[in-house]
Amino acid sequence: MAIDLRAGAAIVHGKEACDRFSRELIKDIGFPSGLLPGGELIECGRVKATGFTWWKCKDAYEQFNVQTKSMTSYAAETTAYVEKGRMKKMTGVKSKQMFMWIPLSEMSTDGNKITFKASIGITKSLPIEEFMSEEEKKAYLEQGGRVPLGSVQNPEEEIIEPAVTGTHNVLETCSETKVKRVVVMSSGAAVASNPNWPKNEVMDETCWSDKEYCKETKN
Repeated sequence: MAIDLRAGAAIVHGKEACDRFSRELIKDIGFPSGLLPGGELIECGRVKATGFTWWKCKDAYEQFNVQTKSMTSYAAETTAYVEKGRMKKMTGVKSKQMFMWIPLSEMSTDGNKITFKASIGITKSLPIEEFMSEEEKKAYLEQGGRVPLGSVQNPEEEIIEPAVTGTHNVLETCSETKVKRVVVMSSGAAVASNPNWPKNEVMDETCWSDKEYCKETKN
């Protein structure tokens, strides 16, 4: 007996509702807005229990990314299983490489990169900011790079490296433009992870996160 992959799905119809659905979904799974579908959407659905999601457009369409100078084609219906930081088992999406259209099967975020996987085994990673809106880029630069919430698999690569690189970029730009004064604001993560700090005592400049504790808890 065939399994109904769409059973129990939350479904919306119409362009306005579908555009809102897509924006909320992309934000929920941690993808930049540049990966939003650009066609005339007529139906969208998501089964939260399994992650199965689909987008139906009036027609198939192609979308050009100015930042990456790449063309992507979308069928009238595309599907994927979505989860935090990942879309897998994708159907209906192809990327043009040279003179060939390559079917994409997966997209995932990893620190400051987005990795695309093709069904034929090809993998390509690009900077995440190339898919951000101007507003997202501004927030990203102000933070000195993305700082994930909660535990991470590789703190050095996902937190320390982006913070150092981002701060360096800001200072370098300030130097080139002869900015006279720079105020660096630290993240709350610099003081918050210290299990030895008295519970009811206010944290000040003498309190620093415990390095070994952060390594053990991957925070």
